[in-house]
Amino acid sequence: MSITWLSILAVAAAVVILVLIRLIRSRSRPNPARTADKEITPGKRLRCTTRPRDRAIGVFINGSFYRARIADLRQPTLEHGEDVAFVRFENNAALVERIAEPTDH
Repeated sequence: MSITWLSILAVAAAVVILVLIRLIRSRSRPNPARTADKEITPGKRLRCTTRPRDRAIGVFINGSFYRARIADLRQPTLEHGEDVAFVRFENNAALVERIAEPTDH
């Protein structure tokens, strides 16, 4: 074989290997945010918790911690242990609404 055929085979082998690596990586590691977005529905009840490292208020969704923000910015901030309802994801935060406490009549 001449050197030109060997170089063509080498380039073809490199391209095939790169395509296989990309396929294997895309199937082995799903994006956690995309997974959480698909598996949680708006209105799901969650409980706020505090992350010990930086005392950030957030919620756990499918085992991952997301900072919680109130969808209506006029309301006061969230507190640890407060029940909320999921609205949607916005960037890396989970937008939530407070669940109204039932009043005794």
